[in-house]
Amino acid sequence: MMFGPIEAQTKPLKPGDVFKDCPVCPEMVVIPAGSFMMGHDQPDEHIHGDDFVSTKPVRRVTIKLPFAMGRYEVTVEEFQACMDDALCWLDGANLRRDTKPRMPVVKQTYIEALGFLHWLKLKTGRQYRLPSEAEWEYAARGGATTRYWWGDAMEYGRANCGVCLPREEKRGLRVVGSFPPNPFGLYDMLGNVDEWVADCWNDSYEGAPADGAPRTDGDCTRGTGRGADWNSRLTYTPVFDRGWNLYLKRDKDGGFRVVRDLTDEELGLTGEDKP
Repeated sequence: MMFGPIEAQTKPLKPGDVFKDCPVCPEMVVIPAGSFMMGHDQPDEHIHGDDFVSTKPVRRVTIKLPFAMGRYEVTVEEFQACMDDALCWLDGANLRRDTKPRMPVVKQTYIEALGFLHWLKLKTGRQYRLPSEAEWEYAARGGATTRYWWGDAMEYGRANCGVCLPREEKRGLRVVGSFPPNPFGLYDMLGNVDEWVADCWNDSYEGAPADGAPRTDGDCTRGTGRGADWNSRLTYTPVFDRGWNLYLKRDKDGGFRVVRDLTDEELGLTGEDKP
């Protein structure tokens, strides 16, 4: 069900509901609370070396409350709205006026992504942020325990990545939502653009929080990215794959999506209902 800004604040939200806090804000999907096994530690012919080490150890993560996540990656038109309010900046060469409005915005640094989140907070009074790495993987899995939300084998037409499409099909960025959503109603969680998450980079999951919170320890000169991009090889496409980038790097294939915390009122929680 789709809610407008007023309804989103007066009706209890439930998993799968979609809402917008303002006309130029991202569409948000309510993600259910739950637990899942994060990471990957099984032998895999496509994963080796550092890529394999970084997904271990597998551990259970419990997300106690529903949260809202961007239905799509942040788009050019959404980022442009922030720029029009003089609260975002992106080099003109990186946000061409002839780019389709519904293309994902790319080449923004981590700091510029945070600027967009600050704009959303000021515009709506709501707590927007980047997803934690655990929230991202939980949402990307959509309840699945397999390599991809649809199963263990790559299938054409499910996503926009280097091995996701037939050879004869043109490669490149696509308008958001060009491929089917996962079971949580999220689009492009695999492919199109790599997505920033909130965590500092760590080479493994040793010592990672079990409650879905972002990691603030480790190498905080590097940020963590998830989701692969339109040109990714098979190695980098599984839902558990992870990588890093420098916070000030402009990645031509890098973007982000947003998360918003939901209030007790929005969830219909009273004191006794709170976990």
